[in-house]
Amino acid sequence: MEKVVSNVEYTEELLKEFNRLHNRYSTRVLDKFVNVLATIIFICDLIILCVLGITGFDITLILANLIFIFLLIGINTDVVSDFATKMFLKSDKINLNSKALQTFTKEAVSTVDDMTTSTIPYSKLYKVMETEKYIFYYLNKMQAGIVVKANNTDEEIEFISSTLKENVKKYIVYNK
Repeated sequence: MEKVVSNVEYTEELLKEFNRLHNRYSTRVLDKFVNVLATIIFICDLIILCVLGITGFDITLILANLIFIFLLIGINTDVVSDFATKMFLKSDKINLNSKALQTFTKEAVSTVDDMTTSTIPYSKLYKVMETEKYIFYYLNKMQAGIVVKANNTDEEIEFISSTLKENVKKYIVYNK
């Protein structure tokens, strides 16, 4: 196979999925650290609250515990990434329901959409993240092209995936 052509339509659902994955992956290490730290502080606060409950307690400890409960909920759910997605979708920086035609060759990916035409050598890509349904090839830390696996055959996905793995230094297979 010399090249593969893939179509993508940037729907609200697709952009939500991208933002959710992007936010979750980019904060994954920090989430674990903050989660452990917040849990330790929460347990210590509960112990102190119980001890102070015998002699009378301070309202600030209750407020601190509530903050940590919300922090733990935010870390362990998609609340933060969903909020970021809503703000992103309200901006005028995206063109919902736009379509792009992506052509993958052995050397580069070319994209043609309503506004631009571009060709990017694989060596210029920042990273690639592959999930069960998508392949996200990052142009920089924040922007990515998206391959919807359902829009291509298994052989075409294998070509795209293997070509990107060979040419992009940072290739991540993300399993939730």
